[in-house]
Amino acid sequence: MPDYDARLEELLPRLEQLWAQLGAPIADQLAPGLTEAELSARERAAGLSLPAELRIWWGWHDGVRRLQPGTRLGLESLVGVGPWEFLSCVESLDERALMSRVAGELWQPTWLPVLAFDAHRVFVDCGQDQDGRVPVRVWDAQPDDLDRHRLPSFAALAALWVQLLEAGSVAWSDQRPVWPGGRQDLPAELLATGLV
Repeated sequence: MPDYDARLEELLPRLEQLWAQLGAPIADQLAPGLTEAELSARERAAGLSLPAELRIWWGWHDGVRRLQPGTRLGLESLVGVGPWEFLSCVESLDERALMSRVAGELWQPTWLPVLAFDAHRVFVDCGQDQDGRVPVRVWDAQPDDLDRHRLPSFAALAALWVQLLEAGSVAWSDQRPVWPGGRQDLPAELLATGLV
């Protein structure tokens, strides 16, 4: 299981290094990070208070430089562990607005998607900031377990990615992430998170 006490700012350089070592397309397409002033402006415009972990995340890199600007069609945003793509802060806020329209009352105003894949979202509740950390949840195509925290923090999610990449559980083939041994080789508790 991931290191629940991991510090996000210590994990992110290692994650970037692993992406580069493994030939992940995301490594060459990472966008520059946002400044504190830029994060604060987006926060004010959205009427949200961004948790410290998300400020660190988007301060590190604000998503990716899209190969086809204005779309999410390329492989350049895939984090490699699971089908998730790295959304920029603006893309996340746009997803939040979309989910609010599409899901209505089911989508809470303080929820913010950080990663996406088709109809699935990895999201946090910005109203549940616990000493700068936010529990990670998943919106599935058929959402039914929205209150369950899949991991206790975004740092734990990054620790999980680093752990799986370092273990060789994920590789890149023809620019796509693959599970060389198959996902069935992962521990059941990791598969149950819905994050891999």
